[in-house]
Amino acid sequence: MPLYEVYSHPERCRYKARIFSSSILFLIVVAVLTFLSPILVAYFTGGFWWKELNYSEQPRITYTNKYILSIQNAMGNGARSFSSSYISLNAAFSSILLYANQKSVANDTDSDGIIDQYKIDFIVPLAGAYKIGNIDAWLFFDYELRGRQSVVMETLALISLVPPKSVYSNNVTVYGQLVFEQRKPIQSSGVDSSLNTSILTYDNGAVPVLNTILDNYFTRNYYTTFQQQYASWSCNISNSFTLSVVINVKQQSIRFIPGFWQEFKWGWIQYLAVLLPFIFLFSRLTEFVFKNQLVKTIIYSTHHRQRA
Repeated sequence: MPLYEVYSHPERCRYKARIFSSSILFLIVVAVLTFLSPILVAYFTGGFWWKELNYSEQPRITYTNKYILSIQNAMGNGARSFSSSYISLNAAFSSILLYANQKSVANDTDSDGIIDQYKIDFIVPLAGAYKIGNIDAWLFFDYELRGRQSVVMETLALISLVPPKSVYSNNVTVYGQLVFEQRKPIQSSGVDSSLNTSILTYDNGAVPVLNTILDNYFTRNYYTTFQQQYASWSCNISNSFTLSVVINVKQQSIRFIPGFWQEFKWGWIQYLAVLLPFIFLFSRLTEFVFKNQLVKTIIYSTHHRQRA
């Protein structure tokens, strides 16, 4: 008559040894290797913690209606004309001053409640013989990041245009992106308003050196640049020059330093992911060593006591 297995259970063996023995030393070595090896593996295969990370954010920008406009007359000796929204600066450059009419329109193109496009028009009446040469425009914005650290600052879109040599133009439209630049990552939390000051500081006793202002601006930790994408030059019958600037602001990739708890969580994920295979391997190694009596122990089993 055939027999059928109706119940089974593993035989439990206990291995005992004195505290100063090779088996205890073996267990200590295994424990150290089991829990220390994952730290070493995680550290030398990509870093146990993050030095910096990236996240995406749509910055909040507001055009301040402050500008500086410099236009070269390509006729004659190439003299420049000047216009700005700064009364004191206009007084300093009164001999070459032009009065510009400015109009700006803000658009939320994707209807997410955040302004992501500005269209800014300048209409500059021209007197006498005037052929538009190189154009430099400074447009000032209030810029804010909120995703991690709150960064509030005044920034600049610097636009430089060179007209085609073979075309007489008094109307130009330029399209571009306002891009956030950073020399160092921002923090993961807190507020940084150290750059929330006027870029253009004017002392009534001296005319500001614009190149020095630009040097100081572009060496800041955080600033913006205007990345031109397209410019269209045309001519119409008018005694004025029209400059239209379309500035788009897209999602920005921002570098930041992770906070303690984010680092702690990532460290545990790294550690546990590597620890589990080591636990499995060293448990099998321990079982092999004791079952094959490679170290001296006293074995207590369910049925008998055996010295190994």
